[in-house]
Amino acid sequence: MTLRRKTLLIIAGTFYGVIILLFFLSRNILLESYDELEKQSIHRDVERVQASYSQELASLETITSDWAAWDDTYEFINDTNEEYIRSNLTDSTFTELGLNLILYKNKNPLKETVFAKAFDLKNKEEIAYPPSIIAYLRENDFLVAHQDTKSSYSGTIVLPERLMIISSHPILTSEEEGPIRGTLIMGRYLDADKISELAETTLLSIAIHRLNDPRAPADFSSAMNSISAASPIFIQPLSEQSIAGYTFITDIRGQPALMLRVDAPRDIYHQGQSAISYLILTIVGVSLAFGVVTILLLEKQVLSRLSYLSRSVSDVGTSGNLSTRVSMPGSDELSKLGATINGMLAALEQSEAELRELFKEEKTLRQDLEAEINKRVEFTRALVHELKTPITPVLASSELMLEETKEGGTLWELAQNINQGAHNLNQRIDELLDRARGEVGLLRLNREPGDSGGLLRSIVDSVKPLARKNNLSLNAELPPSLPAIQADKDRLRQVVLNLLNNAIKFTPPEGTITVRARTDGPRLVVEVKDTGHGINKEEQERLFEPYQQLERERARLGGLGLGLSLSKKLVELHGGQIWVQSQKGKGSTFGFSIPLEAKEKPKGRAKKKSP
Repeated sequence: MTLRRKTLLIIAGTFYGVIILLFFLSRNILLESYDELEKQSIHRDVERVQASYSQELASLETITSDWAAWDDTYEFINDTNEEYIRSNLTDSTFTELGLNLILYKNKNPLKETVFAKAFDLKNKEEIAYPPSIIAYLRENDFLVAHQDTKSSYSGTIVLPERLMIISSHPILTSEEEGPIRGTLIMGRYLDADKISELAETTLLSIAIHRLNDPRAPADFSSAMNSISAASPIFIQPLSEQSIAGYTFITDIRGQPALMLRVDAPRDIYHQGQSAISYLILTIVGVSLAFGVVTILLLEKQVLSRLSYLSRSVSDVGTSGNLSTRVSMPGSDELSKLGATINGMLAALEQSEAELRELFKEEKTLRQDLEAEINKRVEFTRALVHELKTPITPVLASSELMLEETKEGGTLWELAQNINQGAHNLNQRIDELLDRARGEVGLLRLNREPGDSGGLLRSIVDSVKPLARKNNLSLNAELPPSLPAIQADKDRLRQVVLNLLNNAIKFTPPEGTITVRARTDGPRLVVEVKDTGHGINKEEQERLFEPYQQLERERARLGGLGLGLSLSKKLVELHGGQIWVQSQKGKGSTFGFSIPLEAKEKPKGRAKKKSP
């Protein structure tokens, strides 16, 4: 994937991430606020209906109180004169006062009914007095047995056939004095017409049902379980289009008897959704504009220059002409990097020329082996300095860029690639130097006792990021415990890393690499198995020879072809063996075995590499 495409993907990913984050934040914050406003609104609507219902009760109580504390009524209880009935208890009285029931009771021990009349307001005609009223008053004697001139009762009663609101007052003189001669009860049916009247008064949709009424909608049952003394009003959405508030209506004894529901359209909720949609659209538009500007600036100031630098370096690698130089004008990090690369190319060009001359002289140096060894020792020391000197500024510059740029950004990724390339080049130089030391007998081991299992696990863990980057599965099938081994841990690590790196190079994506270890008598056996393309027998025979590479490796990966040769040398220095088992198209298994204990004491510590 090109750097330009990666940059576009990062910007697009960031853009979509911000949009998604803002979407959820707006829903959790803004929509929650609108939801709270919606609940407050329906809460006020329920309170309005409660207030309207209370006003209805207060109106009935005022009428009943006025009629009960009246001298004419006070006399009527004694003489039951017909004139009072003709003048006051006509059909028009029921119609004007909106009454369905008037009942006069005497206070004598039998609490006799002096007058009782029921009226149908809809048809404007007298109807039969409901027997259920008589039964209810018999069961609730307190409504007709006032003991105090200040006594009164108002509220809802639940009759078998319908609901009614009533008001009961003691019959007194116009000065509200006693003794109490009886009780006056007035009532209004709480029927569909009265509920519609409440709805028109409050401009709200109202529904009232008895508790546990099987005909009530299902939402009444769930709301009833959610209402408590601490939360007397419960609110819940009925759908995307409506929301409802619920509360209890108590009976004349103060016990919950009815369930009131007030529902309203979810205008506030939909307004909140619209506001969030407009907000997201605005943010998307602004983000797109900023994204386009950012991409244009990156393309002009960074990406095009990086692309040119990458092509220039690639052309040098393809042509192999180390005299070529890259051109990167300016005074920023990219310009400095271009200058550093040019310095490295100059140093490599000089080193290449020196190496060619040295290879020419090698033929004549073989005449005197002892003298040759001494010269090669000095040459090796000088070569370390000559080869590593041009790499140092590249490593330093790339590491400085890694520190000064944001991790994960475009410049950071380029610096990371250059830094990795410099490290790889440094590794190739180390391979050359190790091979040179081996040829003159200067390659030594620093044997120390150590945990072989821990060493292998740490090596596998260090390579896992590279395997993931190449979309490979890297597994370690190691016993719970492996014996201690006396070996040069750094050189052993070098061998295993070499085998793992080769496996990663030659295993296609989605493949699997497995590291196994076991003991075979007094020896430790380590194997690296891959699911790559496999190696034919002809190539297997020359794999461990120096400067030998597979045909596809030369065409695709480059390198010096010293890795396996050097690994073989290091394993043999430990007194072990290295091998390969492979079949074309069925993967490969590279393995080696070394003794758990050294056959002889080490002669001394290995010489440190020259810087």
